[in-house]
Order: sequence, then C-alpha cells, then structure tokens
Amino acid sequence: MVANATAEVLRSLTRKIAGEKPDLRAATGVINDIGRVLAGGPTTDARALQAEVASLREELERCKDVSELKPSEILQGQHGRIFLAGAMWGADEMMSAYVAQSNRVLEKRSDTTARVAIVDAAMQLLRGGQTTPTAIRRAVEQRGVSVRPDQISKALGELIARGKVAAADGPEGSDRRSRYYKLAD
Repeated sequence: MVANATAEVLRSLTRKIAGEKPDLRAATGVINDIGRVLAGGPTTDARALQAEVASLREELERCKDVSELKPSEILQGQHGRIFLAGAMWGADEMMSAYVAQSNRVLEKRSDTTARVAIVDAAMQLLRGGQTTPTAIRRAVEQRGVSVRPDQISKALGELIARGKVAAADGPEGSDRRSRYYKLAD
C-alpha cells in the first residue's frame, strides 16, 4: 500500500518539475515512505520505488538549473550547504524509518519467542500434573526468557481453544484464588 501511494507521489513530482516554480513539498513524505519500504516491505515494492526514483532523477537532470551542475559540483558552490542539508535530511529520514520498522520486526520476533517458550514450559509442566500460571512463568524465566502475565494468559487461552489444556480444580487445601490447569482429556 505504502509503495503504491509513494510511487504515485513520485510520478506526480516527475510531472511537476518542469514548471517555473513547482511545489515539490510532497517529496518530504517520500523519503520516510522509502525507508519503511526498505525496512519491511517486499523487495518487489523496493524495486518498483527504485524505478520511480530513477525516473524522477532522470527528469530532474533535464531541468536547466539541475543539468548545469553535478551534485559534486553543487557541494563546492554557494548552495552546497543547502544541497547537503537536503541530502542529510533525506538520509536521516530513511534511516529513522528503517530503524523504527526494524524495531517492530524485532518486537514481533521477541513475542513469538516468548510464546513458544511459554507453550513449551506449560506443556512440560502439565505432563507432570496440574500447574498454575505462576509456575509456568517461573519455568519460562528459568529458561532465560522474560515474560509478562498477560503473555502467559494469552498462551494458555490459545491452548484451551485448541483443546490441549483445560481448567482444573486446585488440589485439596490450595488457595482458591489460584487458577489451575491440566492437560485436556
């Protein structure tokens, strides 16, 4: 979705650049979108955006004020700081989007790792008899995985929904506030 919208903005910019004083502010969002696509999108989206960026760059090179100087020459002239500021802004935006998307991917992987550890520990404990969410949490944390109570509840809920685990009555004399679970019959 992002790639399609970004490609359309790039095509729009390509059409606008020939004007006397074109409004190119739409380019500001493109940089961030490209960073997100690079970080989390399929390579087909990245390739499509690369083609649109190349097309826009080629059109820009046909503009009189751009064609007169190469970027390396602009950096040596009076507008060098402006050109460099724009380039660094673009690089920063892309890197920020890339890092943010990469962090989201890592969080998803971490959640998956925690869920697998919870299910493994729960099933191991349940094979030995009834158990509680607190016992499952301790077993998971002994494996070096930090988990929250809501993650344990969610994993137990999934096991119950799949028919692998069922609620159980606690042992005689146990705290009535504690929940106990057993392997489903």
